[in-house]
Amino acid sequence: MSSHSITWTPEQLEVIDAERSARQLVQAGPGTGKTAVACARVANLIEKQNVLPHEIFLISFTNAAIHELRNRIKSYLSDPDLASGLRIITLDSFAASLQSGFVPGAIFSGDFTQSIKSTSDLIFSNPDALEYIKNIQHLIVDEAQDISGVRTELLLNFIFKFEQSTGVTVFYDSAQAIYGFAGDGEESFPGVTLPLGIINFNEKLHLNFTENVLGDIHRTTDKKLIKLFNHGRLSLNSSQENASEIYAGTRAIIESQKHLEAGGFEELLASKIDLDDALILFRSRVETLNSAASMGNMQRRVRLPGMIAPLEPWIARVLFDWGSDPEDNWDGIHIEKQEFLELFPKRVPKEEYDANFAWELLQKHAGVDLNRVVLRTLLEKLSRPNPPLDFCMPEYGHGGPIFSTIHRAKGREAEDVYLYMPKMFSMENKSHEEILEEARVLFVGATRAKSSLGIGKPKSYLPRGTTPSGRAFAVMSREGRMVRFEIGRKMDMNALFLVGQNYVGSNAVYELQRFIWKSRKTVIPLNAYTLESSGTYRYEVKIDTSYSEYAGKRLCWFDDNLTKDLWAIARYLKPEGGLKVPEYFLNFHSLGAYTIVIPPDSIELKKLHAPWNKTGLALAPLLSGFPVTMFPFARRKK
Repeated sequence: MSSHSITWTPEQLEVIDAERSARQLVQAGPGTGKTAVACARVANLIEKQNVLPHEIFLISFTNAAIHELRNRIKSYLSDPDLASGLRIITLDSFAASLQSGFVPGAIFSGDFTQSIKSTSDLIFSNPDALEYIKNIQHLIVDEAQDISGVRTELLLNFIFKFEQSTGVTVFYDSAQAIYGFAGDGEESFPGVTLPLGIINFNEKLHLNFTENVLGDIHRTTDKKLIKLFNHGRLSLNSSQENASEIYAGTRAIIESQKHLEAGGFEELLASKIDLDDALILFRSRVETLNSAASMGNMQRRVRLPGMIAPLEPWIARVLFDWGSDPEDNWDGIHIEKQEFLELFPKRVPKEEYDANFAWELLQKHAGVDLNRVVLRTLLEKLSRPNPPLDFCMPEYGHGGPIFSTIHRAKGREAEDVYLYMPKMFSMENKSHEEILEEARVLFVGATRAKSSLGIGKPKSYLPRGTTPSGRAFAVMSREGRMVRFEIGRKMDMNALFLVGQNYVGSNAVYELQRFIWKSRKTVIPLNAYTLESSGTYRYEVKIDTSYSEYAGKRLCWFDDNLTKDLWAIARYLKPEGGLKVPEYFLNFHSLGAYTIVIPPDSIELKKLHAPWNKTGLALAPLLSGFPVTMFPFARRKK
C-alpha cells in the first residue's frame, strides 16, 4: 500500500511533511499510527526532499521491529528497491559497527554498555568517525522513552555534533516506558530518557526541537480497545494518583475491556480457537517457554531475549562450498554476480527467496563493485555477535502464534492478543517508579491488540531461576530434582557439532545437511542423551522415533555450554553437592533451520569436513523447548 493512498490526519501530516532539517520530538501513544508515520516520513524524505536512502538512519529498539519497518517503508516507496539502502539498526548494533569501522582491531566483548560509552568517546576523539556521523542527513529514533543513561548521552552527542541542516525525528510515549533503570553511577545521564534529555537541553545546547503530538487512535475501531488505549494512557501519565492506585487502575481497565477470558494456555489451546499469527504474551520467560513448548509438533514462533537472531538458511545453502577449490587464493575469493544468480535458483526455490534481492544484500554489505562481493568480508560480518539484520530471519520460527514476553513484543501489534497477566504485583519495598513501570508493562501488553484482547491466567511454578549464562529453569517438584529448563540459547549450537570431523562421519555429513535444509520450515520432535562414559556429559541430539523420516537418527550435538548450565542448575538444587546432570531429556523441538557461521580466522575451521572448512557456513536446526528432566543423585565414591 502506497503512503499516497492513506488518508493522513493533519497532526500526522505535520510530522510527515516537515522540512528535511526539522527536528521533531513526537509524543505518540499506542495505536496512533506512529510506525506508519515514521515510515511515511522516510518515504517523504527520499521521494520529495531528495535525501538519499543511505543518508537516513532509523534507530529501532528490537530486531523484529527492524524487519517490520523495512517492509513497511518498501510499501510506501514508488521504487521499493530504494529501501535496501536505508540504515535501520538498533542503537547497540550501530555503536558496535562504529567501533568496528573506526577502531583498528576492535573486538566486541558482549558488553553493550561499555560499547556505547566507547562510541561516545569515539566521536569526540576520532575525526573520521565524526565525519561519518556528520554525513547523516536525517536521524529517526523509535521508542525513545526506553533509551536512557549512556544511550541517551550517545544520541545527544550525535545530535550536538550534527550539522544544523541535519534533521531529527524522535518518537516516544512515557506511558510505554518499560525498560527504565537507575544507571550505574558512572553515567552523565543516569536514568534520564532521551525525550527528557532533549527537553532539558533543547535551549541550552540549541538543539532546535519542536514538540508534536499524535493523539488520534488508528490501530483499532473496537470501542473497548479505544477506551483501554485512552483511559489507560491518561491514568499512567497522571501526576495526581499514587503509584499503587495507578497500578490497580491499569489492571482494572484491562480486565474491564477484555473480549475473552482465556483461562490457562492449555485451555486456550484445547478451545480450538485459531491462533495463527496471534500474539501470546507473558510477564516472565518461564511462562513463555512453558506455553510455547505445550504446542508440541505444531508451528510456533518464540521471541525472548538471549535467543539468536537467526541468519537466513539460504546463506549456507548457497555459499557453503563457495571457494572450495584447493587452488583458490582464499583471501582473494570473490562471489561473482552472474555465477551467484545462476547457482541460487538451483539450490533455493524461486518462490521462497528472490536471487536478485539476495545479491543486493551481499553487494551492500561486502561488495567491491556492482558485480563482485568479497567472500571474506561477508563472512566476517556474518560471524559477528550482531550480524547485519538484513540477513536475519524476522522470527525465531516459521509460522503459527508468536509467544513472547511483554518486553520483547514492544513495537509489535496483532489482530488477536492473549495477555497472561500475573497475579497482583507485590508492592512491598518497591519504589514509586518500580510500581509505575509494572503498570506500564501490563498496559504495553494489552495495547498490542488491534481487534480482540483475551486475558489469561499464567501457570504457577515452584522456585525458578536463571543460570549465570541466562538460561531459565523452573523446579517442578517439592523434592527439588525435577526441573524444566530452556533450550534455544545463543550458545546451544556450534558448527563443529554439525559438520565437524570428530562428530559426523564423512558419508553422513552431506545427508544431514540436506535433511536440515529439507526441514527448514518443519517442526521436528527431538530428544537428547548424554555419553556419560566419555566423562564429558556431551549431549547427542536424536530425532524422535515418532517422526517418519530419519527417525531415531542423530541430528547433531549440543555445545558444551548446555552441559555447564545443567551443572549450574544441579548446584542450585543441592548446593552441598550430590546431584549430577541428567542422563537424557526428551520432548524439545527444531522449529526449522538457520545458517550458523564460524569466523574466517577461527582455528575451529580446520576441524570441519571439507568444504565447510573453507567458509565455516553450515545449516543448523532452530532448537526450542522447555523439557522436563530429573537430576539424578551422583554415585558416591567408595
